[in-house]
Amino acid sequence: MQSCKAVQSTYRKGDLRDKVTGPGGLLEQFRKRIKDDNNKTTEEKQQLAEYRLSLLDQALNVDLKKPTKEALEEAEDIGLASEMVTSDDVRFVIECITKQAPDDKEPTTQLIYGMFTAFTKTPMSHNTNSRDSGAGKSYIILNVADHFPEKYVMQKNAVSNKAIFHRRGVLVQKVTDGITGKEHFEPIVHEIGKLFAEKKLLEDKVEEEKEEKKEKKPQDTKQQLKKWRNEISQINSRIEEIRDNALNWINLENEILLALDTPQDGFLEALMSIISQDTTRDQEYEFVEKTTTGKIINRINILHGTPCIFTSRTIDETRTLRHEEKTRRLINVTPNTCKEKIKHASDAIISSHCLLPIEYEHNLGLFQQDKEKCKHIVAVLVAKIKRHSKFLQQRQTGVRVSFEESVRSAMPTGKDHEVWLMTVSGRLIKYLAIITKVNMDSRWKIVDTETGQFWPISTYEDLREAMMLMKSGASSIRLYQTEFYNNRFLPLFKAFSEK
Repeated sequence: MQSCKAVQSTYRKGDLRDKVTGPGGLLEQFRKRIKDDNNKTTEEKQQLAEYRLSLLDQALNVDLKKPTKEALEEAEDIGLASEMVTSDDVRFVIECITKQAPDDKEPTTQLIYGMFTAFTKTPMSHNTNSRDSGAGKSYIILNVADHFPEKYVMQKNAVSNKAIFHRRGVLVQKVTDGITGKEHFEPIVHEIGKLFAEKKLLEDKVEEEKEEKKEKKPQDTKQQLKKWRNEISQINSRIEEIRDNALNWINLENEILLALDTPQDGFLEALMSIISQDTTRDQEYEFVEKTTTGKIINRINILHGTPCIFTSRTIDETRTLRHEEKTRRLINVTPNTCKEKIKHASDAIISSHCLLPIEYEHNLGLFQQDKEKCKHIVAVLVAKIKRHSKFLQQRQTGVRVSFEESVRSAMPTGKDHEVWLMTVSGRLIKYLAIITKVNMDSRWKIVDTETGQFWPISTYEDLREAMMLMKSGASSIRLYQTEFYNNRFLPLFKAFSEK
């Protein structure tokens, strides 16, 4: 690179500086100098080759000094994660968001912690449902999502069954580690860039050889040109082979996906194996497609990570074929529909459209600066959770529960074939883990001083809050159905039995 700078400085001096415009002009001047000089040295040829490579790197955007998108995001996360978040700050966030849905505090809190799990290795998807349309299902989802950084929230008006599987990702190739035997994926852009650089050098040699063929024997020139063209052809074949065998790597981590207004059943069914996290490995989606030439080829997309999905539905799907599978993978959240909530919501709708924004904020007791502060705290927590999750494998919670024996003993003994208990246990621990991680700055930690990895230690206060969320999170049926059974059906059935 030092020789390249020397070449540039040589041709930016004196009158020649005004004649040279940009890298193309500079390269042309240097090329002319090489042709005019009868005593061409190996060093000059090397300088020209290096300068051509630097131009090619710029054309391919392969600039190692320029920070990548991932590096910039990492730097931003480091800055945010350095800020301290107290338990009072966490309570402020929950109070700020629930003030905009005062009669739906429990379901809103469920969604808050649920969206935070999008940045962990144990994401928890939720399904907001109600018996009647217009009960505020989408409202409470959007109310919570609006406080999270926009770059992580994907709101879809409509999603086809396999749209996520066909996203534009990064073209990679599978590489096996010769020592460990483990497979990993590497982007093909680096290898393609090297091949393009080699190809460019050979093409330049061919052009120079054509211009200088008068000074050499025709037979020697012909053989040399044939050799270089064969090498160019081999490079083209290699590039085509790499592209044909490339895999499309789609990253689904750190994503809050909103699929509102009853998404297609096929959308959820296609994602079931990903949401359930049955495996820690990346999953492959294999399909066939037709090329522009009419050839049918096999393609493979690699799905990395698990998105955190939030849906809203009204229709009762209790009797559908895969109802139990969907219920196990998506936690039911039901907004309140009591007459007090309906009255409060009606008053809020009227006030929000009749008052000035500052008047409405005063009535609500929530001002714009409070909302901005809430969003900032949420962004800090997201950065902290992301950095904590970097050291974890899929399905690892990353916390230490010192009262694990008590939790195991408190779980009921299920009957034969009562497999729902396993789902309940998993949800309880995931809720407990995310509550602990949101409060990680206020919790004791176990720290690995060599790697910096740490495990926050859960408290009984975290368990108490997790149990509150499990009031509806542990149910396999909708909340209004449970209330009808307990408050209406059972009392009436007992009254008839007594008679």
